[in-house]
Amino acid sequence: MNKNNAKDFLPLVQALVEGKTLQHDVGDGKWYDCDPCYFNLSPEQYRIKPEPRVVWLNEYAYGDFTTSNIHTSETTANTAATSNRVRCVKFVECLE
Repeated sequence: MNKNNAKDFLPLVQALVEGKTLQHDVGDGKWYDCDPCYFNLSPEQYRIKPEPRVVWLNEYAYGDFTTSNIHTSETTANTAATSNRVRCVKFVECLE
């Protein structure tokens, strides 16, 4: 990090303050957790580790898997459910 690129590191430093994990790419196309993080690479070689997305799906016996049945919280899924819902399924994105 230097005076010319310090502003590019600010979101990364803020993420560290907030307890988020930073990752770096050493050129092989894969992201590795960095702890501690020395900021000795260019800003583009760092990122805030993505959080897996979580969604809830209302499942019905007739197999309707439309986007209208996918919700960002269990509460909204339950509110939107109709009486013929079989179950509410929680899906967590697998990040590799």
